[in-house]
Amino acid sequence: MLLSRHCASDFLTRNISVDIDPSDRLIQLKPCGKPIDFNQLTKLRSRSLQQNGNHFIASNLGVSGHISVSFHGRRFLLLISQDRPDFGDHVLKLPSGYVSLEHLQNPIVALDHELAEELLFFNDNGLFPLQRDDILLPRPYPQIGYKNSCARLVSKPIKSLYNVRYEQTLLEGVECYHHQESGSVQLVYHWQLELPDIEFNTLNLWQLEERYVEPSQMLETHWEDRRLLWLAEINQHRLLSGGLYYVKEGLLLPHDEQRPLMLSEYFANRDGIRTQHNNLRLSDYRPYC
Repeated sequence: MLLSRHCASDFLTRNISVDIDPSDRLIQLKPCGKPIDFNQLTKLRSRSLQQNGNHFIASNLGVSGHISVSFHGRRFLLLISQDRPDFGDHVLKLPSGYVSLEHLQNPIVALDHELAEELLFFNDNGLFPLQRDDILLPRPYPQIGYKNSCARLVSKPIKSLYNVRYEQTLLEGVECYHHQESGSVQLVYHWQLELPDIEFNTLNLWQLEERYVEPSQMLETHWEDRRLLWLAEINQHRLLSGGLYYVKEGLLLPHDEQRPLMLSEYFANRDGIRTQHNNLRLSDYRPYC
């Protein structure tokens, strides 16, 4: 079933000016330059465009959701799996996406759309819509149908190394890191997921991503492409503790993955806000040890 379809060339964004003030522990972010399309962005995603100490121009702004959930008395972090042809890897990563031109004034709205499209909480032939604090997120798949009860994302601000000011707005408790290999700068918002108080015996947690259709240059989303959402067990410090699971028909089951598991750059070591890594093996994730 085709759920959505749009032209890849419709995407536009801008570069991001980044200023780091180590004394005040503050990062200032601001869109800059002319709009660029997706093809131009792809060509830029190699290194930062300009760099001079604590000031540089990033290729783009990205947003990610660090979403924890309690299930059967244990705590988990939601991760999606993704093939990344540009890096030649397959990783487990936070749900994330690019911030388009239309959302650059309020980046969290771009993440609202991304989460609504990527994360599927399905029960009894219907999807639970998402609600972020008091804000109802989009319902992009009316063909499937939505329940009346919402799955709620409750803000869980963290104590970050740096505060972030985006344009004139101070984003307290939001992580920010610079992925040097792609030249992008990423905002990471933290939430606790609260599932509706229901019987879980038919609950399924899935992920769904767009796929690029080369001949038509269209981005399409198909219901049949959904995959199991990963649940990575975490400790009281929100660090991975080693167990990897999925939920199917209300059961919490261990993932049986044959290939070596890789984590995205978010989980790698950083120098301040910078990381040079594209990925790391789960076995090399130090808090896991």
